[in-house]
Amino acid sequence: MGAYFHRSWEIGRGIYYIRQLFQPVGFTLWSLWIRDLGGFELFKWTQIFLSWGTVFLIFLIARNRFGNVAGIASLVLAGLHVPQAAFATFHMAETFYAFVITLTFYFALKALANKKLSYFFTVGFLLSLAFYFKGNHAYFIPLFALWLFYRERKSFSSGFKKVFVMGLGCLLVTTVHMAWTWQHYQKPFLGPMAGALNFVEGKCPSKDNIDSTGARWMSPLFGILNETTVKIWPRPFTDQSYFWNEGFKCVQENPFVLVESLRYIYYLFGGNDLWPIMTNATRSWYIPWEYFFHYGLLPLALLGALSLARKKDDFTEISALMMLSLFFTVWFFKSENRFRVPFDGILLVWGSVGVAWLAEQVKALVFKGTKISAIDAPVEPDGV
Repeated sequence: MGAYFHRSWEIGRGIYYIRQLFQPVGFTLWSLWIRDLGGFELFKWTQIFLSWGTVFLIFLIARNRFGNVAGIASLVLAGLHVPQAAFATFHMAETFYAFVITLTFYFALKALANKKLSYFFTVGFLLSLAFYFKGNHAYFIPLFALWLFYRERKSFSSGFKKVFVMGLGCLLVTTVHMAWTWQHYQKPFLGPMAGALNFVEGKCPSKDNIDSTGARWMSPLFGILNETTVKIWPRPFTDQSYFWNEGFKCVQENPFVLVESLRYIYYLFGGNDLWPIMTNATRSWYIPWEYFFHYGLLPLALLGALSLARKKDDFTEISALMMLSLFFTVWFFKSENRFRVPFDGILLVWGSVGVAWLAEQVKALVFKGTKISAIDAPVEPDGV
């Protein structure tokens, strides 16, 4: 939070140095631009509208794919989603990131239903844009491209066109980022430089890390877990090659850490507080919601996912691919509760499908009629 302010203050005054690119620079520039236009009042309202926009997109996806009952259920579940509302009260990238990830999902479904290349370009553009705010979906990009090739395996040229156009959308944003960094840092950068240190955090014993410049980095998760081993490194955190090598050395010394790292999937859902929500007034709302998440939403989402598992449609496969890519990301690097929240749109849609399925079973019992599962309802022509 404070780091975003500090970097935007420096960039706004023409002060540039490499460490500003350690984390994705997108939110820093976005926040600076919005506050230059209308101060903090405009920024606060922007956060609110982005949060509402995420709720509306979840509603559209659920209603158009699975009917009115699922749509209404998704609107209620998403409207009561305390983490998303709470993050809107912080100067953090999660609100914008959640909106863009959900918007990407919406356009991906439209692209696959309508087969318009312009939609695939939009998907690539949004995936790349989101990467410069947070990178937790990074592995979804190549996985989605490979899945497209598999989906279009009967017509390689069709699959190639879609992946190529999607790549152009990604390339547009990446080119702008490289040009901007070249202009201000005398070198083009593809993306942020935090990945190597994140890998070290997840695979090495040291969790409280200090670099040669005195900069300190420790994830909230490891404080909660009381994993506080300190290490002072002889290189700055921005030296990616050095920290990648150190991370792989840790894996060579202790290969079992690859098995231990499976715990990071669990930490997406529990075992740690949702930082920094627990530090402000939204805490009083989050605590009861967390009980609902574990004992209400997750069971409903599991029920919905199982109901969809037998259906080999685009929504089922893309949503599963997105969640699996998130699991792989946190296994490879590290995790905390906060990393899951921008992807909760998938859980909320699954949960709404679970509610619709239960409603159908109740209806069948009450009226003794033929059961027609809500998830077997025809898909709308636009595919979303």
